[in-house]
This record gives sequence, structure tokens and C-alpha cells, in this order.
Amino acid sequence: MGIFVLIVTILLEVVGMAFSYWYGAHAFGMGTTWAETINGLATSLPGLHRYHIHITASTVGLFWLAGNMSMHLMAIIAYIKNTAQKRAKMGNPGLREMQAVERACRQLVTASPSAGLEPVQNFGWPLTFDYAPGYGTDIRFLGRKLVIGEGLFKNRHLRPLLAHELGHYNSTDVNLREILACLPPALLVLCTIVGLPLGLGPFVTIFFWPWYWRRREYAADLFAARVGQADDLIQALDQVVHPHEKRKMIFIREYPYVAERIDRLMRLRGMSNIPQLERGPASFCSQRSRHWWRRLRILCLGLLVVSQSLFLRLATALCLACGSGGLLCLVALPVFAGGCFLLGPYLLWRGQAKAARHCFRWSVRWYLSLRA
Repeated sequence: MGIFVLIVTILLEVVGMAFSYWYGAHAFGMGTTWAETINGLATSLPGLHRYHIHITASTVGLFWLAGNMSMHLMAIIAYIKNTAQKRAKMGNPGLREMQAVERACRQLVTASPSAGLEPVQNFGWPLTFDYAPGYGTDIRFLGRKLVIGEGLFKNRHLRPLLAHELGHYNSTDVNLREILACLPPALLVLCTIVGLPLGLGPFVTIFFWPWYWRRREYAADLFAARVGQADDLIQALDQVVHPHEKRKMIFIREYPYVAERIDRLMRLRGMSNIPQLERGPASFCSQRSRHWWRRLRILCLGLLVVSQSLFLRLATALCLACGSGGLLCLVALPVFAGGCFLLGPYLLWRGQAKAARHCFRWSVRWYLSLRA
């Protein structure tokens, strides 16, 4: 699914480039105006009339398209620069570090999987890596280069944490993250007002990727369990990762909380039977249902925040001011107005009176803007 959404994200960026060309050539008659102005300057300035400079609206559109493509190129260069600067601060591993990592990888290859799990068939590990100087115990990928904290080489948790990262390495996660990092950030979609919809793909898929990366963390934990590191990974998560954990909203959190990951690993090992029996089947099902209701409420509140964001207000004003955007108004405004109106009773039923009041207010505003 990640590859499919990545293709959609890139296609949306291509659509943004096509919009830049249309904006420069046809929107508001700007292309014709710019072409006439440049042609007038070429004839009025001495020495330029001999070159027969003639600019058309299509040429102006090509300038806008070139600006969009140059901004994408700058995003790629910025990613390469930042990655190179971070890697320049890392150290080259010595013989002791290389032997520790190679010994851990060979132990993972020969280890038997946890009960009920299939062994890993195709197992590979990076031939080179860097280490972060200091006493840190973090391990991550910096681009396509594996970086291991220096304090982890003498730590017994090196093997399970390395198995987790190898789960990302033996999948498409590293490549996907690298490609996504080369795209402009989603915040630059505000440049659509000036005809440069940068980051259109990341903006449309902004809520998908955090959910996807959380699922990939679970998949990497499963990979570690398939190479026999379920018990050790539970201890490593509890002692190494958990002390550095930070709270984040679910819409932007790319990593599950340590307690959730440990719970998944315990279920894989069959260690969670006792807590379920203490709660009872009915209580367990009711708690799961309440958990899904809570997720639905958070999703509805997120949609409400998005509908009230500055970008949607500016996009509505742009559509209403542009005669060619009438079709977009007829489609977008009823959707947002109806969505806010239907979301209001649900929030009121869930006890979110303030959010419901905002919902009804914004649905009326969308409706009045549609009537206008």
C-alpha cells in the first residue's frame, strides 16, 4: 500500500506542475498581460527591437512551470545537504564495532523464531554503517546508512534493536522514507495562491503516512520476533526506548507508543492471556469498542480542524473570486458544508458541545458563501 500511495503522491505533484503551467498561461488573463508587458518593453528599450523578442501566454506558463520544478529541485538538494551534514558528524566504525555488529547479525540468522511464527527466508544486513559518538543507545537509518549509537555496542540490547532496524532494511521502508523526504513539505501548499502548489501530494496524504509508518513499526517488530528476538526486544523497548518517549497527537505520530508495541509482542508470544481472562470476554470486547469510538471521535475532530484551517478559507476565497473555479465551488463547498452539518450532531451526542457549536457555525458560513 505504501508504494501505491507514494505513486499517488508523486502524481499529485505532477498535477501541481500542470496547474502551475495553467496558472501562468491562462488564470486571470495573467499570461496575456505579462506577455504584452514584456513585448512592449522589448520594443521600447533601445537595442532590443533588433532581436525580435516575442513572448506568448504559453511562454509565461512555461516560466511558472520552471519555477515549480526548480523548487522541487531545491527540495531534493536541501535533503541531500542535510543528510550529508548529519553523516559528516558520524564516525567510522573500528574493528571492535564491526565485529560486534557482524556477530549480532550472524546470531540473528541462526536464531529460531518465536513460537507459532515462520522463520525469515531472505535475510540481509547492510555491509557498512556509521556510529554516533557519545554514550547514546539509539539506532536508526540516516538516509540509507545505518547509524548506531556508540553506547549500544557494549549493550546487551544491540541484537534486538538491530533486528528491528533490519526489519525496515529488508522491506521498502528505507527507500520510501528517502523518496518522501525529497518532496517539498506539505506546508508549502499555501503557495497555490501564487500558482505554485508545492507539496500538494504530501498535503493530500498527510494523515495517511503517520498511520502507515506506525503499521511499519509493528511489521519491524514482527520481523524481530521471527528471528527469535521477541523477549529481548520487549526488554530493550522498556529499558532503552521508553525513557526517551515523547507524547504526540495521533495524526502526526509516526511511531506507536512503547506500551502498544510491547502489547503486540506479548500477543505474538501468547503472554497476554492472563490480562484478558481477568477482564472477561464481555469487558474486553466493550473496551475494544470504546477504543474504536475514541478513534472515530479523534478523526472527526481532526476533520473539523482541517475544515477550519486557513488553507481552506483562502482556497474558498480564491474559488469564489475566480470565474473558472465555479465548478470547484459547486463541488467543494457543499461537501464541506454538509460534512460540518452532519458532524455537529455526532459531537453534540459525544458531549463535545463547543466543537459541535463550531461545526454548526461553519456549516452555516459555508452555506452562505455558496449562496453568494
